Amino acid sequence: MAAQFAKDTKLATLVGEKTMGNVLGSTTFNVGNGYTLYIPIFGWYSPNGNYIEGSGVQPDVLVDIDPKALARGSDAQLNKALDVLQ
Repeated sequence: MAAQFAKDTKLATLVGEKTMGNVLGSTTFNVGNGYTLYIPIFGWYSPNGNYIEGSGVQPDVLVDIDPKALARGSDAQLNKALDVLQ
């Protein structure tokens, strides 16, 4: 939700990968016999009316995560974000 808000309001440049789009608010009810009912009860819309659930948020600058590079201490997303700030 914060990513879509930042993008819609142009408060930030998003750098990285597309978000997952899992933002439904939910609640649970104990229904007896050890069972629990999980029910989504609300979704999120951005200031521009974009429904985020299931679609995610596209970054302004796409930079993939490289787990092997991260393990070596190199973060391409962070480096690109620092470049964007300058």
